[in-house]
Amino acid sequence: MESDHSLDSVSSQEKSVIAGVIQSLRRATTLAELIRLSGAALIVFALSLFLMQGVDASNDLQRYHLLLLQTSLLGAAGFAVGYWLKEPRGARVFFSLGLISIPANLAVLGAMVYSIMPTTNLSDRYPDYASWQASSLSEIVLAIVTGLIVIVPMSLFAFSVLARQSRTWLTCGYLFASSMLLVPIRGSMSITIISTVVAFCMVSLINNRRTASTTTLTVEERFSRILLFLPPLLMLARSAVLYSSDFHFTLALVIAAYILLRQCSRYCSGMSFWTNTLHVVTALSATWLSGLLGGLMTNHVFLPGASLVFILVLGGLLLDLSRVVASGSIRWWMHTGWALLCIPALFANYFFWNGTVSFVFGLLVSVLLIGSGFAFRSKLVAFLGVIGIGGNVLLQGNQVIAVLMDSNWMIVAMIGAAAIVSGSLIERHGVVIKLKIQALAGRWRAQSLETDTQLPIGGSDTELPSDSENNLAA
Repeated sequence: MESDHSLDSVSSQEKSVIAGVIQSLRRATTLAELIRLSGAALIVFALSLFLMQGVDASNDLQRYHLLLLQTSLLGAAGFAVGYWLKEPRGARVFFSLGLISIPANLAVLGAMVYSIMPTTNLSDRYPDYASWQASSLSEIVLAIVTGLIVIVPMSLFAFSVLARQSRTWLTCGYLFASSMLLVPIRGSMSITIISTVVAFCMVSLINNRRTASTTTLTVEERFSRILLFLPPLLMLARSAVLYSSDFHFTLALVIAAYILLRQCSRYCSGMSFWTNTLHVVTALSATWLSGLLGGLMTNHVFLPGASLVFILVLGGLLLDLSRVVASGSIRWWMHTGWALLCIPALFANYFFWNGTVSFVFGLLVSVLLIGSGFAFRSKLVAFLGVIGIGGNVLLQGNQVIAVLMDSNWMIVAMIGAAAIVSGSLIERHGVVIKLKIQALAGRWRAQSLETDTQLPIGGSDTELPSDSENNLAA
């Protein structure tokens, strides 16, 4: 008995020692991550100071070459840390910073191209840090050649470390998106169109490769894919800071922000605080985007279409976002919030646009609310749909009755017959249709969770083996 007791005490002591060692390793890992992030932030700050202050150089071409040298040094530091120190995480930080600096290099080169080939006559005065001049076309050719020598190998090697299996299409997509910074166009409308097209091309590229791939994405691969949206965002930021913006530019900026947030939400799973916060911010950006699209309808098409566009676009965006949201409470608030926003949009439409078409439009949206309430088992949403029908009848019923009294009796009879047939079909097949819709919604969500719920960014203490750790020295 004493020997068994001693064995138990020894085993308990060993467990406590092991637990202490594991806790120490976790603390050391957390401290190392904080130090790495602090160092990365300092390097980014140093690059920003370089762009703003410059160095002692005879011309901007030498300053540009010094910027390329910094990118090369980041790549060399990543290789040294990974190859000699055998520390892959620090190497990934340096390679990530090198990739981030590539659009900055091409933005500077684009400013030099624009200085000798301006396509628009803008009277804006640039600050000192944004004034980059080239004296001749030969300097531009030299800058492009040296840029290709540094940027292309750096991109290919860095993506090989971060995502080896996807390095080819990631490198091509990143260089294509970054090359748009060389286009000598500065008009807000043109920049809006170019950046929006580039962002949608990157989304299409990611979706195509995501469909073809069946392997689990690592954190580095997710970061690499999100990095594809950095060049269009930099184009919009350059236009916002250096040039005057308008409604279309704001719309493009919100579209780009929503696309980026939607991609981040797709790659983040779980129910942590930061993941749920990201989903909420993405839903708010979808609301802002829907409002801007409604305003676009008001400015260029017709006023009543604003409410319809706002309701339908917001409903579609939130429905798509709900596929990757794991929290049931956030999905409930997204559905209910959409319904709550539909009611004031409908009533505003009733006040500013009275007529038969407005009545039919309000009736269809209210029926859509009721249907979504039954499909997703939300009595509150269905009740809001009933409120929409009641307000529609109270505010516009008189005009609809007057129109019906003046209309052809055959049309009224056909509408009544269609209503009778619709009621019969709903009575006979309504339950089956409802069950099929619910099954389709459940299958859609289950499929989305299977494909989108991968390893969360920063959401787990364990980490899958990455390509960068296995193939850094390849």
